[in-house]
Amino acid sequence: MVNEVMREQYDEPYFLYHEEFKTILKTDVPESLSSTKDAFLLQCAIGCRISDFRKLTMDNIAITEDGIPYVRYLPKKTMRTQLDRKEKTTPLMLFAVDIIRRRGFDFDFVRHNPGTNMHKKKIKKLLEYCKTNRIVSRFNEASGKMERVSLC
Repeated sequence: MVNEVMREQYDEPYFLYHEEFKTILKTDVPESLSSTKDAFLLQCAIGCRISDFRKLTMDNIAITEDGIPYVRYLPKKTMRTQLDRKEKTTPLMLFAVDIIRRRGFDFDFVRHNPGTNMHKKKIKKLLEYCKTNRIVSRFNEASGKMERVSLC
């Protein structure tokens, strides 16, 4: 019983539908959201946790013998719980390569604000701007009940 109480628990993850993702990708955003959009899309393409994304640099980019660019990284949280310590590799889609060419991994608001909600707040603003406001279920710790809320 004690192990159940101490165990980390997560709600069902939210994900974007294909159409929502395409809308964000194609939406021209103001300069104030440009870095947020690029960081969000790049993180979606790579599929890593924010803690791993913060640590990515150009040293994490490689190209296969066939000329396919990919990102490689060692997931820190997974590494603590698994014995294989296997590096993850993710091929990069063209839009991700484009973002990396333009910005590298230079997203100050992501890298220099660990432990804050600034990243989440900026993503919510991006989703609002792109009108991605689907209703999702979320567990409310205070009430102990599921509630229906907008993604943004």
